[in-house]
Amino acid sequence: MIRIFLTVLILCLSFSASFAQEKLNFNAWSTLPVLHEGRLKPLDSFSKIYLETFSNKQEIDGLSANEWLAQTIFTPDISLNHRVHFSRFHNEKGAYYTYEEIAGIVAEQNTTIQALLEIPQDRQTPEQKELMRLYENYILHTQLLRAFTALLPLDLENNNTLKSFLDYKDHEISKNIQQKLNILSQAGANNVLLRIIPDGESWLSPWQIVNQKDINIPTKDNLILWQRMAVSYILQDQKNWQNAVQQSLDLNSTPRLTIEKIYNDVNFIFIAKILYILSLSIVLIRHFAPNITPPSLAGILLFAGIITHFFHLLLRIYILERAPVGTLYESILFVSFICVSGLFFMAIKQKKSLPLLLSGLSGTILLLTAKAFAGIDTMGTLEAVLNTNFWLSTHVICITIGYGVCLITSLVAHCYFLLKENSFLLPTIKGLALLSLLFTAIGTILGGLWADQSWGRFWGWDPKENGALLIVLWIIWLLHSRLTRHLTDDGFAAGAAFLSVIVVLAWFGVNLLSVGLHSYGFISDVAWGIGLFCTAEIVTIGGLWFYRNSKTA
Repeated sequence: MIRIFLTVLILCLSFSASFAQEKLNFNAWSTLPVLHEGRLKPLDSFSKIYLETFSNKQEIDGLSANEWLAQTIFTPDISLNHRVHFSRFHNEKGAYYTYEEIAGIVAEQNTTIQALLEIPQDRQTPEQKELMRLYENYILHTQLLRAFTALLPLDLENNNTLKSFLDYKDHEISKNIQQKLNILSQAGANNVLLRIIPDGESWLSPWQIVNQKDINIPTKDNLILWQRMAVSYILQDQKNWQNAVQQSLDLNSTPRLTIEKIYNDVNFIFIAKILYILSLSIVLIRHFAPNITPPSLAGILLFAGIITHFFHLLLRIYILERAPVGTLYESILFVSFICVSGLFFMAIKQKKSLPLLLSGLSGTILLLTAKAFAGIDTMGTLEAVLNTNFWLSTHVICITIGYGVCLITSLVAHCYFLLKENSFLLPTIKGLALLSLLFTAIGTILGGLWADQSWGRFWGWDPKENGALLIVLWIIWLLHSRLTRHLTDDGFAAGAAFLSVIVVLAWFGVNLLSVGLHSYGFISDVAWGIGLFCTAEIVTIGGLWFYRNSKTA
């Protein structure tokens, strides 16, 4: 059957480009599995990661990420026309380049690139980093373009007899054809990016399979299905395309891949952010015009946002099979959930609008911050030292809950200075400070136990460890000073408000140092943001404290 398709192929090549996206449905195809960054993902995730890596976009020239990937691997010659690579290499504002243009830049700068390979990234200039990023993307794109050349039809005999590299395998052929196949094989020898074929317990790329001496029957069956997809794509044969995709899904797909596709399609965290913004807006509107909206509308929207936010985290837990706190981005999502849900609970318990306002405000600010740290969310496997469900579910969860409660404490303490009648907030601030101390202290101790298990020492004065200890010591100092009356009510509230600065320094600031065993959290280019936030908080809290005390005097 495959040979028949290959023979007819040459008559249909001229029509493939214009009708490719109209005839074929990629919904099922996008849920096929690919091994990437240590775990099985749907092709939907894989295609979006690489299109965004190259172009900073989720679609290019009217093609979705899945359509672009299919065109890249099945009809690489046609895909070369797209300006898919974004770069500021020749233009400060940035410009888009085709693959061939990028190849020209790489060839022109080859000597510089080889020299930069020996220089650590932190010692490279921004221009050098951009050149190396472009070079890395060029290598990745090259791998994608060659990923399927072992299965695509070739006219090596110049007689319109189309066969693939796989068809020639283990057959006697002329010396001339063998030379051409050797060149093709060398080009694909190290092509391991698209690991879509199960081979026992491993997942391999088409070229890895084809270059094996012996291919077992189940592996070859999977390979033939992918070859049928390639031919059906080129011929725009919807029926055979769907059949091949469905057969491959029956052999290899899992519910987790389908769930991840849904997770990708429905941006739950964006929906939650919109709901938080609407809730915050309604609370503010009702403050100035109480009769415009129903009293419960802000609470309903906030609750809907919390449910959507929770569902996002739940799906992430199911997809990754671990607690959703393995990266800085994930920790922001989790802390924002703690802040919003904690303040919402306070609003219900106290029956006041202030916690409702703070809940929407914290959700909005933290989710906007999360967007800045998201980058390209590949949801890859964590480093070995981090990839431990027990410690992620105990130490990291506990410490991030502590971060969340600290931020709630800080928000309430800010309100202490903004309200005329504020004495009722002091017991709340004290209770929240105690709760913050509980979670951060337990989390820090659990972190020491994890460090002892992983690195053979309980405490090493690592920046991350020092940051966690700083929070604990600050809260202990506040509570002790309050107990001994060394701090006035205003001083205690100011110290509690300053918890936001302490948490930001412990949570994000220590990662700017780029030292310590917790290298998984290093960040760059955000020092100005952290500095601006800390400065603004110091000025704000100091100004509020002096203003309040000057009025009292």
